[in-house]
Amino acid sequence: MWSTLIRFAIVLISVALNASQPNYTNFSISSRIVGGEPVTNNQIPWQVALLYGGSLVCGGSIISPYWVVTAAHCILANAHFTVRAGSIFHQKNGQIRKSKSIIIHKRFNIETMDNDIALIRLDLPFIFDKAVQPCRLAEFRRNSPLKVVVSGWGLTNENATTLSNYLMMAKVSIVTPSECQKAYGEIKITKNMICAVDPNKDSCSGDSGGPLFFGNELIGIVSFGIGCARSDYPGVYTSVSGFNLWIKRKISELDGSRPTFS
Repeated sequence: MWSTLIRFAIVLISVALNASQPNYTNFSISSRIVGGEPVTNNQIPWQVALLYGGSLVCGGSIISPYWVVTAAHCILANAHFTVRAGSIFHQKNGQIRKSKSIIIHKRFNIETMDNDIALIRLDLPFIFDKAVQPCRLAEFRRNSPLKVVVSGWGLTNENATTLSNYLMMAKVSIVTPSECQKAYGEIKITKNMICAVDPNKDSCSGDSGGPLFFGNELIGIVSFGIGCARSDYPGVYTSVSGFNLWIKRKISELDGSRPTFS
């Protein structure tokens, strides 16, 4: 059975909704940073925590004052989220906003995890300061063996049962699509995905929807994997560069004007 970033989010949202867990047999959520280090204040100012009922469900990234990008598999049951930014803690401090509307990619497939991307429009804009800033959307695909960073509040190992209180980060290396496909075998790695791996470092349960980045450039969105920090299975992320135009178009359609990004 897959130990991915998905089941954990499904469990968290289902508990929050006091509903039974959907029977997703192919995926299990796994998302907390494994082998990482604590993030310092203002170090990753685009990172947000998506909360439901006061509990962490997923991560996300600020891309403009009103907009956050996350993974589509984080968005379940028409839930309305609280979004916390500007804090290394998911349960306190920082700026708090509410989700006003959500756009899930119409071709998102929970079975294949293709097109795993969603946008959250906030009720009020974030006020940008040292602790809260947007990231820059990748315009082209980054290639192996570039070192990049993944961050989140997820599990610190795949057998853990509680989330990290502090925002964590880990450096991982992008691998080629062919290397990633070889590792996953019959599980299709599509052109909409990018993979990264490093011995003993990875995203894990609770990190879903969070950023994979190079400098302030958002390269990927935490999507899925088998286990956590297994050297033979890279983490799989939604490749942001392939959705750059989709993001801008959807924001323009809803806001009625050309969006501005950093």
